[in-house]
Order: sequence, then C-alpha cells, then structure tokens
Amino acid sequence: MIAPTLKITKPRGIIHTEQYRNRKGYFSLNVQVVGGPNLMIYDIVVRWAGSTHDSRIFRNSRLNIRLCNNEIDGMLLADGGYPCTRHLLTPVSNPRIAQEERYNKMQIKSRNAVELLHNIVVEVNDFFDVENTVDSNVQPYYTTTTSTTGTSDGLVLRANIISRYYMS
Repeated sequence: MIAPTLKITKPRGIIHTEQYRNRKGYFSLNVQVVGGPNLMIYDIVVRWAGSTHDSRIFRNSRLNIRLCNNEIDGMLLADGGYPCTRHLLTPVSNPRIAQEERYNKMQIKSRNAVELLHNIVVEVNDFFDVENTVDSNVQPYYTTTTSTTGTSDGLVLRANIISRYYMS
C-alpha cells in the first residue's frame, strides 16, 4: 500500500483550502493505492486533502471496512506509519531478535513492487487544476473504526507469523 501525493493548484471555492497543503508545503491530494505483484492496482482512493495522514485514509476506506467485515479475505503490507492489525501487517518497529529482523527484511522486500508503483506515480505527476475535479460538497466516507481497532490482534498475528516462518 502506498500513499503518493498529487500536486494540485490551490483549490478555489473551498472553505478550508489549507487542508490541501501537505507537510512539504504545496497543495496536493493524498492518494491511497493498494497494489500487488506485477504492478497490479487493486484499490485506489483519490479524495483526501494533502494534509490527511495515510493511516486515516486507510482507516476510513471501503477496503478496510470490507476487510474488517470479512467480506474479502487477505492481508496487506504497509510501512510503519500504519497500525498493525489483523488485515494490515507492518514492520516490527524495534526488532530485538534475528527472526524479527528477517521478517522486516522480507516485509520490506515484498513491498518493493508497490514502491515501484509509487515511483511511477511520482514520475508522471504533474500539476492539475482541481477547480473541476474537487467537489466541495462531497464528504469523505467515515467509518466507526478507530486507529487502534484490531491492533492487538495484528500484533499477535505478526508475532505468530514471525515465530512460525522466520525461525533460523
């Protein structure tokens, strides 16, 4: 899963235009792209202001809702900016044993195809005028989940994966 930002011109006709200014100082949309091997894109969300944190976008995505409701089966890999849940596996933040270090290396290596997608998006990114693309009346789809929903389950699942598959 990646969350590139798409540069945009300063939105007009929107009350809170500064929300579109990202941490790097330019106006953008924050995009969520869920990809897999062979550069396949499974899900894409283009609706959030540039200042929105990546984990908030995922937490409020229909994909997350479908995963939490067991409508679809699977697990996603993400970087450490996301919480570790039963559907979203992240690296171990401070690996203490060799198995955790091996897990981290494989987790990062497995995300390489998605990182390549990110580089492609960044390479072709160009400014575009959002006057006709951002509807100020559209509100993001919010869920009732919180950022810690399923985190303990995710940590247990990750620990079990590490002990089962990353032993010496």
